[in-house]
Amino acid sequence: MTTPVRFRAIIIGAAAGLLSTVLGGMVASLLAGVLGATDPFSSGLVMGALLGLFVAGFTAAKFVFQNGPLHGSLAALLTVAVVGTDALVRGSGATPLTLAGFALLAALFGALGGYVGGRGER
Repeated sequence: MTTPVRFRAIIIGAAAGLLSTVLGGMVASLLAGVLGATDPFSSGLVMGALLGLFVAGFTAAKFVFQNGPLHGSLAALLTVAVVGTDALVRGSGATPLTLAGFALLAALFGALGGYVGGRGER
């Protein structure tokens, strides 16, 4: 028997991922600047994005009883869809290959977050 996809968990996970992307990116940019990075904004952006994808998966998995990695991947992919759409609307130079790579990272980091979030007692 298959488990239904819980859209509420995916939406909540994506919202948590977006929030942690912004906050994590700001903190990582500050730390990169203090540590002397040549481009602290870009370094913080990458670190914040990866953290946000993991948190999206983790949060989505906490709202379901099984299939945490699946829900985590879907939440992270929704996060990428929102961020990618925003980047394209704002005129970013992101190519389709860049967005596809970001989506692949989202599926991997979201599944990892979903696996970690799905472990433990309920």
